[in-house]
Amino acid sequence: LELAKDVFHAQQGSRYGVDGLAYAYLLQVVLEALSSPVSNGERSQLLDDIVQNCKDDGYIGSNVVRAIARSNTYKDGWTVEERENALARLFHTWPFPASWTRNLRSPSLVAAEYDFDRTGFKGPPVLDAYTTDDESDDDD
Repeated sequence: LELAKDVFHAQQGSRYGVDGLAYAYLLQVVLEALSSPVSNGERSQLLDDIVQNCKDDGYIGSNVVRAIARSNTYKDGWTVEERENALARLFHTWPFPASWTRNLRSPSLVAAEYDFDRTGFKGPPVLDAYTTDDESDDDD
């Protein structure tokens, strides 16, 4: 998580800057790295901060919405209910104000209602554990 934040901030300060895709990638890392119940407060605060910065920069598009809407969920911590509450809290205005999308490079990047759905997701919508494959092999 710290590496992802460092890379994001370095890109933000470079001559290239960031766009909606950079915000989406950062959100994906945050939601995976802070998926456990002990991270609820930190995850919520980071989501709020990242999405607010993205709104301020005018890059709220389909990639950002999908990063949250299609994220992995768990039985505890980052649950389906938490995800739905976050989407309602973060994107309470529909359609999005022009200021939130003003810097998107193409009209095709503007979020649509179907971007809030988990369509296209392959795999279980709710994962049982926070362990990696390496950790589960320790029982052998």
